[in-house]
Amino acid sequence: TLSCENVIEGHRNCNTTTWGYGKPGRTAQELVTLGQVTYSRSDPLSLAGNCSLVLRNISAEDAGLYTCRQYEREGGGQSHPDAPVYLSVVTLREQTEQNKVTFTCSVSLYYECRHKVKWLFKGNDVEKDHPDVKTSSPSSCSAAVTFQTSTYVYSSRFKLFICEVETENKQQLFTFSSGPTATTSMVTSGRKTNTTDSAGGSGAADRDLLWLYIFVALVLLALIITAVALFVKRRKGEGLNLFILHVSQRGSEVWNFGAQVTERVRKLLGCSAILRGH
Repeated sequence: TLSCENVIEGHRNCNTTTWGYGKPGRTAQELVTLGQVTYSRSDPLSLAGNCSLVLRNISAEDAGLYTCRQYEREGGGQSHPDAPVYLSVVTLREQTEQNKVTFTCSVSLYYECRHKVKWLFKGNDVEKDHPDVKTSSPSSCSAAVTFQTSTYVYSSRFKLFICEVETENKQQLFTFSSGPTATTSMVTSGRKTNTTDSAGGSGAADRDLLWLYIFVALVLLALIITAVALFVKRRKGEGLNLFILHVSQRGSEVWNFGAQVTERVRKLLGCSAILRGH
């Protein structure tokens, strides 16, 4: 069930709600239009009372970005910003080949994999030199364990192995529910963001601003020096003393401007340091 975070109050049968689906490499699809399901699949979609989208028997193909959109009325304009929901699908699969069994845990996502996937054996990480269990990573977002059918591991395999998926410092555990394949989902509401260090980001911004002020001051100084050189070349002799006085005044103004810039940057950096301290 995918919740819609921007449902309009007072709607009738979700007649203001439209659900869309998108995934890199695939054409965007409209699943629900103003409360009416318009996309057909083997396990039909449906809407809950709060206009949440209900998917049954999901598979890796269902992973992607689902967007809930609200309209003022039929034929009217959009009333709220889109409410995105990211659906990730975790698939556990058992494969038997001769006397070997392989468990694979894979995660299908909308965006690039930032998850850590691994198998736990008896609740702990599998030892690298374990005599009965071998680990591998078929892809960046999957993990596998292999063991012999002749060992004690085989008879209790569904109880001994747990797949751990870590994302954003949060661990989630997945087990085989029944049979050789199990599928479950992870839902993330809200816009995808990149986590950054706020203190480091502020310091970088301060440094960028400082260099900007320095660059502007240097450009102005270079322009004034160029103007002085041209003027001196054209007007040697008469009126030179007056010009030097004028240039001196301009130089004083540039100096004062540089001092003002320095003071402003100093105060800005001081305020940033105080804010970071709190």
